[in-house]
Amino acid sequence: MNKSRRSTSIQNIKNSSKLNDLLRFLFRNHILILFLRPILINIGSPVVFCHNDLSVNNILMLPNKLMAIDYEFSCYNYRGFDFGLYFSEAAFNNHSSKYPYFEFDFEKYPNKDQQLNFVRSYIDKIRKNAIETSIKSHNAYLKLDEEVIIYEANMFALIAFLYAALWSTIQSTQSSHNFGFLVIFFLKRI
Repeated sequence: MNKSRRSTSIQNIKNSSKLNDLLRFLFRNHILILFLRPILINIGSPVVFCHNDLSVNNILMLPNKLMAIDYEFSCYNYRGFDFGLYFSEAAFNNHSSKYPYFEFDFEKYPNKDQQLNFVRSYIDKIRKNAIETSIKSHNAYLKLDEEVIIYEANMFALIAFLYAALWSTIQSTQSSHNFGFLVIFFLKRI
């Protein structure tokens, strides 16, 4: 991105009537993080190797299985973050041809049955892998309780929305793409 475009983007943010909203958002979410931190820690979501960008855009449907792709953000993280991010991303369609080039529909956030289906598939796969590899303690370590995992995912979805809002703010000043990054920011305010 050239320097003049970047300066223009930053200047637009500085001159925006939404600057106070941005500052209020950052302050409010600092408070939210302080509030959520002990809750998320007490959930006890295990730290596992995570994709950290799990969405339908990063899953290939192969003849007999699904395969995640684009592992550039992968590292160890809370399992709940990966699942919460996946659930929160379900409400977005990033293939719109009109500005801001995405559509948001909170009704597409997975309902309880969809979440159960997702979590049951995960648990079945973990159990199958534990049997195949003779790892007996694996199930206990990952706390394979459907309701616990769903609660964990929905709590971490709050963090995923916050993370995306902050990411989109940075992208609005750095990216040369004509995409509604600040629109995402204002949509994802919690």
